[in-house]
Amino acid sequence: MNTFSVIYHMMRADFLERARRTSFLVILGLAMLAGYVYIPPADSMTLALALGPWRGVYNSAWIGTVFGILTVILLPLFGYFLIKNTIERDRLTRVGQIIATTPISKPAYILGKWLSNLATLTSMLLVFNVMALVMQLMRAEVSTINGWALSAPIWLMGFPVIALTAALAIWFESVPFLSGSLGNIVYFIAWLLFMDNIGLPGIFRYDIGAIQPHADVLGLSYPLAALQEIGRQVAPSFDGHFNFGGAEYGVVPQVVDWAGVDWSGMFLSGRLFWLTIATGIAAAASIPFNRFDPALGSVTDSGSRLTRFCNSIFPRRAHVEPMVEPAFAPESKINLSPLADRISRSRFGAILLAEFKLLLKGKKWWWYGIAIAISLLGLIGPPGGKNVTSVVAMAWPVLAWSALGTRETYFETYKLIYSATRPLGRQVIAVWLSGVALGIIALTGVSLRAIQEEQVQYLPVFLVAALFAPSLAFALGTWSGTPRLFEVIYLSWWFIGANGVRPLDFMQTQQATPSFPMLIAYLILAMILLILGLAGRWRQMR
Repeated sequence: MNTFSVIYHMMRADFLERARRTSFLVILGLAMLAGYVYIPPADSMTLALALGPWRGVYNSAWIGTVFGILTVILLPLFGYFLIKNTIERDRLTRVGQIIATTPISKPAYILGKWLSNLATLTSMLLVFNVMALVMQLMRAEVSTINGWALSAPIWLMGFPVIALTAALAIWFESVPFLSGSLGNIVYFIAWLLFMDNIGLPGIFRYDIGAIQPHADVLGLSYPLAALQEIGRQVAPSFDGHFNFGGAEYGVVPQVVDWAGVDWSGMFLSGRLFWLTIATGIAAAASIPFNRFDPALGSVTDSGSRLTRFCNSIFPRRAHVEPMVEPAFAPESKINLSPLADRISRSRFGAILLAEFKLLLKGKKWWWYGIAIAISLLGLIGPPGGKNVTSVVAMAWPVLAWSALGTRETYFETYKLIYSATRPLGRQVIAVWLSGVALGIIALTGVSLRAIQEEQVQYLPVFLVAALFAPSLAFALGTWSGTPRLFEVIYLSWWFIGANGVRPLDFMQTQQATPSFPMLIAYLILAMILLILGLAGRWRQMR
C-alpha cells in the first residue's frame, strides 16, 4: 500500500476503536447536556452565556454563535483528555512493537494518529451542530432555520481549535516525560492560564471592539466584538465583561434581534492561519517520537537519558562474556505446604502498607520536594494563608490518586489480585485507604496550623476532603479504566470550587465558618463513590 492508504486505514481503525468505547459516548452525552444548559428557556431569568441583562432572540444566528463559543471553550479541555491515548494504547497493547517492524515511517504514523484525533473531535462538532438545530426547534422562538448562520460559527471557530487540540495531544504523547499524568496536569494548568489571559498578552482579549483575526487562537474576538457593541447599545454603562459561567439578573432578560456575524475574509484567513499552525505542530511531533524503540527508554525508565544519548553517538565496544558450561543444580526435595483457607486479620496492615508504597512508587524527587514545601507553608506560612495552602495541598496528590482503580489493569496484575483471598474486602479497601492516608498526610501542615490557631472546626472538613478525593479517583478509575477521566473532572471541580462556586468548594475556603450540611453532603458523596467503585470492581471480577 502507498503512504496515503496506510495513513487512511490507520486513521479509520483508530477512530472506530475509539467510537466503541464508553468514554466516547459519555463525552458526547456531556456535550449534548452542555448545549441544552446554555440555551435556557425563553422565560428564564438566568443566562448561561451573558454580556449583560439581554440575550439574542433564539434564531439560527444566536444559537449558532452560542454553540460556537461553547465549542472553542470546552473542547480544548475535554476533547484533549478524550483523545490523549492513541499512542499509549498501541504501547500498552504491544501493537506498537508490530508497527516498529513495518516500513511505516514516523511522520506517516504520527499523521495518521493526528487525523484520528481530528476525526474524533470532528464527530463532536457534528453533535454540537445537530444539538444546535434541536435547541432552536425546542425553544421555538423562531421556526425558520438558516443553515449557514447556524453552522458557520461552530465550524469556522471550532475546526481550527480542534485541529490544534489534536496536534497538541499528539505532541504530549510523543514527548516521553509528558506522555503520562504529568503531561495531563501540565496541559490543564496551561489551559487555565490561557483562559485567564496570564502570560499570553494579546492572544485572548475581551476589550470592547477588539478584533484580532490572526492572534486570536479561539476565534472569539470577532463575534464578541459584535456582541459587545449590542451590549453598549442596550446598557451604555456596559464594561464589556463576558460571563461564561452564568448570570442571574432577577428579571427576564431583554430580547434583542440578533442578525449574526458577517464573517469577513480577514477572519477566514486568521482561521486558516491557525489550521496551518496545527498541521505543522502535528508534523513536527514525529521528531521526539521514538517509534516504540525500547532502547530509547520510556517514561518509567530510571536510567539517564543523557547517558543513553551519548552512548548512541559514541557507542561502546561490545564486551563478550566467555562461554561457561551450564551448571545444573543438585536435586533437592521440595516440601509444599497447603494454602491456608483463612488469612490472619493482622495481615491487612501489611497489605495497606504495600498499597501505600505502590501509590508513591515512581514519584520523582521534585514531587516529594513540593509536598514538603506545601506542608511547611501550611504550618509556618503567613497568617491568613491557610485557605490557599489547603487548596494547593489537595492538588498535590493528583498524580498518585489518578492511579487508584486503574493500576491493576495498566500493569496487568488483575489476574493475580482477583484470584486472591477476599480481594474485594481486603485489597480494594486497602487501595482506597492508601489514597485516604495520602490525603491526610497532604493536609497535615494546615491541620496542625488550624489546631495551633484554635480553629479545630476545620479538621472535619479536611478529613472529608481526604475521603472525597480518593473515592472519586477510585470510582472513576474503576469504571473508565483510565486516569484521565479523574484528572479532568477532579481538577475542574477543584479549580471551580476554589474560585467561588460554593457547591463545588469541598474545602469550604470561601466561607467564614465551615458549613455542616455541606460537610455531611460531601461525606455521603464520598461513601456513594466508594460503593460505586466497589460495584465496578465486583463487576470486573465477575
